[in-house]
Amino acid sequence: MSLNSANLIVRIFAVLDRRVGKRRLTLMKKKIQEKSDTFQEFFAIRAKAEGLL
Repeated sequence: MSLNSANLIVRIFAVLDRRVGKRRLTLMKKKIQEKSDTFQEFFAIRAKAEGLL
């Protein structure tokens, strides 16, 4: 639910949360272009930490 929130800060904290696994991040990777630039930057940080980038 948090990953689809209208609030940008809630989405950022959700993507940084360790409970969001690699499988979910991989699925999100396909649709990340639709999100804001700020969210994309935080997603890239988390994906890099998980070894997905």
